[in-house]
Amino acid sequence: MPCDFFVPIQKGASMENSKSLSLLGKLLSFFSVFIATCNVSSMAFAQFREPVRLEITQQPTVSGVKFLVELGFFVGPDPELEAPDGTLVTATPIVVSDFNELGSRLFGLWTIREPAATHTFNLNAFTLDDVFSEVPSLIEPVLANQAGQVGTEFDISFEFPSGTTSGGRFISRSGGGGADFTFGSLSDNTFPVSVDFDPGVTSVTSTFQVGVSSSLNSFVTDFTFDPSGPGSVSGVDAVFRSLTQPFELTVSVPEPGSALILFPLLASAILQRRRI
Repeated sequence: MPCDFFVPIQKGASMENSKSLSLLGKLLSFFSVFIATCNVSSMAFAQFREPVRLEITQQPTVSGVKFLVELGFFVGPDPELEAPDGTLVTATPIVVSDFNELGSRLFGLWTIREPAATHTFNLNAFTLDDVFSEVPSLIEPVLANQAGQVGTEFDISFEFPSGTTSGGRFISRSGGGGADFTFGSLSDNTFPVSVDFDPGVTSVTSTFQVGVSSSLNSFVTDFTFDPSGPGSVSGVDAVFRSLTQPFELTVSVPEPGSALILFPLLASAILQRRRI
């Protein structure tokens, strides 16, 4: 934001008082530094740019698969992203029923609109053979689209039906406030998970998905961009993701009271046996 501060100086003002002159000089020096700093900050902010992230996600359903199209995370205000068929793509996913429909709606010329700039790019046609489209299958602690209960240390393991492995594997989580989830390093298609509860919290429920991603940037061409022009968009980062169906896990700690109750009962049984 530009800084329009200025110090007015009236013509004919008396300069006889040295203290007043010194104070005025200090004020002028302060405001000159302030204005210069604001201008530098404004220029730095204007030059910050980031790519628009276009996410296409394949997710299994009861009868097959569906595709979700959405605008990924953007640091600044979300730009307007218009697909070739005129659909506005936002952070709220658009659901497409099959891949043929996906191609007819998304392959072609896209438009990115910002308040101060407009860009275009082409998303060229690709097939599912061009990306890693195999959906992973869960092994533990539950199967996909199911729910389960786990402790504060557990593993989420999965496999690919064909036995192949992709490098772009990831896990996502939503919900479950009141606890910190720490995901360890992926090893043999297993994500170790550790959970620390906030004070007073003993149980949380979260929804997870495991997936694999492939870059679509090789299919993005003809992006219009002026490095010296206005705007905050620097390019396009397009990805194709295959996700499991969501699964829900309730994380809880064992109740200490159960062990305290069990010990007296066991001790009483031992004493009664000795008396017999």
